[in-house]
Amino acid sequence: MKNRVITIGTFDGVHLGHQRVVQTTQKIAEALKLEPMVIMLSYAPKFNGSVENRYLITTREERMFLIKEIFSGIIESIDTTTGDIYDFTAYEFIQYLKQKYYLAHMVVGFNHSFGKDRSGNAVFLAENANNFEIGFTVVPPVKIEDKVISSSLIRSLLKEGDVRKANRCLGRFYSLQGIVQKGAGIASTLGFRTINLDIPEKKIIPKNGVYAVITEVSGRIFPGACYIGSSPTLGLDRFAVEVHIIGYNEELYGQKVNISFVDFLREDKKFDNVESLKSQIVQDISQAKALISNLF
Repeated sequence: MKNRVITIGTFDGVHLGHQRVVQTTQKIAEALKLEPMVIMLSYAPKFNGSVENRYLITTREERMFLIKEIFSGIIESIDTTTGDIYDFTAYEFIQYLKQKYYLAHMVVGFNHSFGKDRSGNAVFLAENANNFEIGFTVVPPVKIEDKVISSSLIRSLLKEGDVRKANRCLGRFYSLQGIVQKGAGIASTLGFRTINLDIPEKKIIPKNGVYAVITEVSGRIFPGACYIGSSPTLGLDRFAVEVHIIGYNEELYGQKVNISFVDFLREDKKFDNVESLKSQIVQDISQAKALISNLF
């Protein structure tokens, strides 16, 4: 078995910082003529027993797809809901990587930590790498507007509705993928056909409001306006992610649809009457169409 250059982490979001770590792993492996490997943990330990319902920027499948786009080595996914990987001391963790995965060189982000109580980090590697007979590389941070790009920053941006800045940190549009399900059917009575998406469990949904989105249906791309909220004007009292796909009128029940967030248009609000709501929806659709037309 060939010795390996390994990086390990949750990689939630596979943002620009993660991408630099993964690409560095590939380049070092090529330079040292070793085998590159990414070990992807199911989720960060801080979310064990979390009271938050939704905290993932990317699902496991999304992370795997995104890493494969920029990395040609081995990708190993570890389910951290079972096992004792987080109980290892930093010393035991490195020994584990050496014995199980043939670690010869470790690549870590500048703030990466590992081992019980997060005792392993770049300083630990600098002090102990020779004893382990491994090499290591620390990748510096990637910044945007003097802020270090991190999964925590992106989560905050999405919860604030700032999808434009979140997109810059990700290096792509933030997206939600879900199965079209039957809704209340109210939107069509207002003259605006929409689809309702069932979003995967734990996946972050941006804050309530209206967004310009790019909608992908069966490989075809359409502009769209997405509403996230509980329809206070209509008194439906049910949370939904609804999308009006501009220029598309076919049935989509049961099909998978992907929406990519381009920009935040407005806050969710309760209108004085249905006519005011309808007038605002017309403006939302027009604004979304104009924003997205400028991208292509």
